Amino acid sequence: MNLRLSPYSKIFCLTFFFVVLLQLVGVFSFHANSKKLKEFDPWQPAYSNASAPLFARWDSGWYAAVAKYGYYLNPGQNSTVVFFPLYPLLIKGLSQISPLDYFYAGQLISWLALLLALGYFYKLLRLDFDDKRAFSILLFLLIFPWSFFLAAVYTESLFLLLVTAAFYYARKQNWPLAGLLGFLAALTRVTGVLLLPALAYEYLAQNKKLGPRILWLTLIPAGLATFMLYLKLKTGYFFAFVYNQASFGRQSTFPLKTLWWDLKNTLHFFQQGDMLKALVYTLAFLALGASLWLLTIKRRELRGSYLWFAALSILLPLCTGTTTSLGRYLLNVFPVFIAAGLVQNRLFKFAWFSLGLAALLVLTFAFVGLYFVV
Repeated sequence: MNLRLSPYSKIFCLTFFFVVLLQLVGVFSFHANSKKLKEFDPWQPAYSNASAPLFARWDSGWYAAVAKYGYYLNPGQNSTVVFFPLYPLLIKGLSQISPLDYFYAGQLISWLALLLALGYFYKLLRLDFDDKRAFSILLFLLIFPWSFFLAAVYTESLFLLLVTAAFYYARKQNWPLAGLLGFLAALTRVTGVLLLPALAYEYLAQNKKLGPRILWLTLIPAGLATFMLYLKLKTGYFFAFVYNQASFGRQSTFPLKTLWWDLKNTLHFFQQGDMLKALVYTLAFLALGASLWLLTIKRRELRGSYLWFAALSILLPLCTGTTTSLGRYLLNVFPVFIAAGLVQNRLFKFAWFSLGLAALLVLTFAFVGLYFVV
């Protein structure tokens, strides 16, 4: 019997096996690092430890804290105001209608968002490519050193879902829905507002002139403005989420200076023998270089709106004074993975999948084991 799965059945299977693989690595890490997990003394707010899901680590605790305690600002100290509200609101809502605690609610939301994100990314890809190419691009996304964050209690999968869905409906000229999804993306992460110039470019590319429907895109900055207004009422500052970034080691900096600082940090980690941090920083530099190279060589095969979104999404993190989390941020720069899927060179594909899978397994092991991989 010839059993042919539908594309969305294949996406479900792909998501299932991806999550299972990560869980197996996580279980191995959990047992290998059991002593560290039991003795680890987390900072406040109380967050993930040995009793939490395997992929509730580090910033997961901040999202749970927003869901449980709401927003607060302690000047000069780490505060919840830097974490945008949509994901913790979903966590709180699910925990109230189910027996799940905040961490397990976040875990379920991330898994569902990952499934839907892959579905919408596939739909977006099928507007330009055949089925085989579309699935190969999904694999380029999943076999990436930081792709475990898509299945963690973080915003990565939710944000990828909203971004790819917004682009899909923009391509279909459903501007009200594209604007609404952009509104939600801007309530998920500050980079959601970057959909505005990208989708405005897409609108002009399709329509050749301004029209009343482009006004739906004003919903995108309205998402950010809504959060800022709430912060003003709660803390007295519209830009509380910006002011508190310094306590997390971030500051407004020229991008090249950021790269220079972290290049020196990388060399310092090698000299001190801190090989994990050196590896993470080195991988981030390699991923950044590969992303810029891919976007450059495939720029003529990518839509202008995709390039705008990719360029701005890479530039903004480089203006924060650190490349910490840069690899994680690249997960949502979906045009990079499209460009990777367009490369025909077999050596490139072998290097991406072999090195990417090896790095994915190592970083997943480290993340679950409470090594500082963010």
